[in-house]
This record gives sequence, C-alpha cells and structure tokens, in this order.
Amino acid sequence: MQWGILWIVCWSIWKPTRPGLARCYRQLGLIAWQQGDAEHAVAWILKCLPLFEALQDYSSVATVFRDLGSIAHSRQDLEEAADWQFKSIAISERLEDWAGLASAYQEVALIAEAYGQAEEALDWIVRSLAIAFRSSGPPPEGTLYEFGRLGSKFGDRLLEQVWMNVLGEALPGEVRSIVHQYRELEDTEQDSSHD
Repeated sequence: MQWGILWIVCWSIWKPTRPGLARCYRQLGLIAWQQGDAEHAVAWILKCLPLFEALQDYSSVATVFRDLGSIAHSRQDLEEAADWQFKSIAISERLEDWAGLASAYQEVALIAEAYGQAEEALDWIVRSLAIAFRSSGPPPEGTLYEFGRLGSKFGDRLLEQVWMNVLGEALPGEVRSIVHQYRELEDTEQDSSHD
C-alpha cells in the first residue's frame, strides 16, 4: 500500500488541524482494514484516538472504539472485540447517540453468536432493532438482515421470549415477518444452489 501518497491526499482534504489530522488517521485505518491489513488499520486508528479525546469529541471516540471492535472481531479476537464495543456503548449511552448504540449492539450480537450464546445474541440484536424502530427512519438493512438471520437461526420461540424479556411486549407481526422473509430468502438460495 502506498501510505505516503494516501497520507498526502488525506492531509490535503482535511487540512492541517487537529480534527483534520484525527479524521485523516481514522480514514487511513479504515482503508487499511478494507485492504485486509488489520495491523496497519489498528495502528492508524489508534493514532486518532488521543486527538479525539483531547478535542473532547466523544462521539468520534465511541466511533473509533466501534471501529477497533469490528477490526478485532474480523481477526477473531472476540474478547478484545467485546471490550471495544462495550466502551463504545458506555459513551453512546451517555451521549444518547442512538445510531451509534444500535451499531454497537448489533456488533455485540454477532460476537455473542460467535461465542455460541444464542439468547445473548438475540438480546443484543433485539435491542439494536428496537432502537431502529423507535427512531424516525427505517432500520438499517444490515440490522434487519442480522435480525432475520439470527431469528431464523435460533427459532421463533427463543426470539419471542427474548423480545418479551427485552421490551416487555409481544413480538409484533411486522417484526416476525422479517424473520420469515429471511427464511424464505434462505430457502430460495438453497434451492437454487441445488439446481
């Protein structure tokens, strides 16, 4: 990777300021991660963290923690991934950053799934989806997909139980239909792969 060239381009976009430098470091980290270079990704992203902290830009700090958690998860370091996501959750809760919170909850659901913890995985994805449904816009496709996938994988009965435990209400029909749509999609894909 031509880091020197990327650094110059990044620097010219965000100008030589502390916030610009922090964004530049983060972008370089995300580029490295997209290129499959987790080691450089973490190194770049860790450079932006003290800058965002010094700026008291806690929303960006929470985002960086989510980034680091996602990178750790992609390396199968589940314990580190969970640690970063829970740090992000603590900040996002304090800031009432619902989108950030929903994103971190979804990532924790996937970590719990990787640990084989079905109920905990559903608990976190239900929390993520609940935030999305209660916000003004439609839930992100990724959240709907993961909810449908996990609900299908672990079954209606456990999903209904977790939904009731987390939200104190019965699983709505519109939400149940997400799981059924995922199952139908999954069945269609399996049928077409057998042809």
